[in-house]
Amino acid sequence: LLSVAGKVAKFGGWSVDIDTYNSYWSDEVCNIHEVPMGYSPDVNEGINFYAPEYKDLITKAFTDCAKSGIPYDLELQIITAKGNRVWVRTIGEAVKDAKGKIVQVQGAFKDISALKKSELALIESEKKYRALIESSQDAIFIDQNKKFVYINPACINILGAKSEEALLGKSPLDF
Repeated sequence: LLSVAGKVAKFGGWSVDIDTYNSYWSDEVCNIHEVPMGYSPDVNEGINFYAPEYKDLITKAFTDCAKSGIPYDLELQIITAKGNRVWVRTIGEAVKDAKGKIVQVQGAFKDISALKKSELALIESEKKYRALIESSQDAIFIDQNKKFVYINPACINILGAKSEEALLGKSPLDF
């Protein structure tokens, strides 16, 4: 059941032994990296999957977790064994022995590419919407509870205000 859930959610687990710096990757972590099942790289090899712009960030996060027990939860990109860029969420936490010594770092790993694609599409849509509204010669405003919460430049000019701040929070019924 966990295997099926991991495939559907594109979600897996990993762990690193602090003494050897060898890792264990679940089948789904291997799938996300596009490597054979059972692949278990050392820490440096695992970090090398991260896109160049994220290597320093993940290295610091992992090192801080392994040495000081500081957990992390990051959204970064990896470059798979087949050369594909994939957005992932990686979470790491320290595991301590009975004496409080950190002996392992373990975590979760999820392919969030579809989510990131949706987020980027939403950002682009927002940019287009803002450009359209901001450049319109028509007065456009949004009110909530009979108070201005957004006013485009044309509306500011039509109402004769000096700035958007002069109108925000006031009632459209006052004009």
